[in-house]
Amino acid sequence: MADEFDSMIAANTSLPEDQDKYAHAYWHDPNMGKDLCYVSLEELAKENDVVRDLAALTFFFHRRALLAQAGANFSYTPEALINYVNHQGRYNSGALRQQIFPLPAVVVPAPYFVRST
Repeated sequence: MADEFDSMIAANTSLPEDQDKYAHAYWHDPNMGKDLCYVSLEELAKENDVVRDLAALTFFFHRRALLAQAGANFSYTPEALINYVNHQGRYNSGALRQQIFPLPAVVVPAPYFVRST
């Protein structure tokens, strides 16, 4: 199960970075539901200058469909993929009589934004 385990490790390695990108952000809806965007607070934390106006920062525009795709990726890694590897290993060793978790289809991580200003 080396390939499956390597896939699980690789997916879990990038997961915190992906989650942090969304969690460490200032989210904004400038046009009453027509646009969804964020300012990367991680990038902002690297700046030495005092920020006096958040509206003057670069906003990264997002689509709700990308957030759904990101959510699917967050579920794929810790839930579906780890469950599969865990149960498949136990099935292969004879500890389980059947494997009830199928190998999940790979979920491609969503891009962080569609455009910026």
